[in-house]
Amino acid sequence: TNNEFDYNTNIGSVKSFYEVDSSEFNNLSYLQSLEVIYLEKFNNIKDLNFLASLNNLKCIKIRDCLNLSSIDSIKELPLLEELLLINCPKIINTIGFGSQVCVTLIKK
Repeated sequence: TNNEFDYNTNIGSVKSFYEVDSSEFNNLSYLQSLEVIYLEKFNNIKDLNFLASLNNLKCIKIRDCLNLSSIDSIKELPLLEELLLINCPKIINTIGFGSQVCVTLIKK
């Protein structure tokens, strides 16, 4: 078999998503199987409302999102286990996540 991407794969079954430096970010609600997301240098986002409907998310890693100021919308994600925020200077409060969620806030 070859290692080429199978374009017939159902995009809704994608488990991991990584995006860097997006100037325009669209709705991800079609990625209902998504378990891990990495976002880096998304300076246009102020909140994480676009992730609130992704109920299978287990891990969210966000780096260098300088205008992100609210993470409240993901507090109710039922399977969330890990939230890592690196150099998101407008995030001050990470209180309100359940005890099953490991929240790490690293400031540069």
